[in-house]
Amino acid sequence: MDPLQYLEDARGNLVHISNVKEVDVMRNDVVMELVQEGMKQAEKVAAYKRKAYDSIIAFAELSHEKYGVKRGGKKGNISLTTYDGRYKIELARQDKLQFTEQLSAAQALILECFEEWTEGSRDEVRMLINEAFKTNKAGQVSTGKVLRLLQLEIKHPKWELAMEAIRDSIHVAGSAAYIRIYKRVGEGQYQQIALDGSSALEEAVEVEA
Repeated sequence: MDPLQYLEDARGNLVHISNVKEVDVMRNDVVMELVQEGMKQAEKVAAYKRKAYDSIIAFAELSHEKYGVKRGGKKGNISLTTYDGRYKIELARQDKLQFTEQLSAAQALILECFEEWTEGSRDEVRMLINEAFKTNKAGQVSTGKVLRLLQLEIKHPKWELAMEAIRDSIHVAGSAAYIRIYKRVGEGQYQQIALDGSSALEEAVEVEA
């Protein structure tokens, strides 16, 4: 059996190409060609981000050694600029935060606060709370939305206890490093170079650190 004469359908069955509509064959070929090319590009980006990360760290360590200082740990951001100041590359690190089971205790305390408050007197806060504890498809809450609750100035014993529970529930699960490249476009102004060719998207190449 010549595998080139068959296509596998969504159920895993092999269908002879003569039994497949021409437009379906054409669509399959277009998608496969673009996917394979995209995967090659993804591999190039992955190789680039590894090289960029290693090169920046190596340079930072060499620079420290020249002054007799040993660079410690993986914390801290690094920004390197060309001699003429036209280009800049940044390695920025960010902690990956997760919440422990104590977050559910905070949510329960917040709900108790609403039961004590006058109905409808804090509608905006109520909406913020609902958004903060809304889970995504993976069953996880938004870290940023939960942390915004800590910025609210509410003087209430249970609310303050809830905020304490949120702080206690924060757990650093790891960190990630982002490579960003910039080109100077004006006096002291830099424009980010889109690594995927699209300036409409935030460009961040993530490296596990």
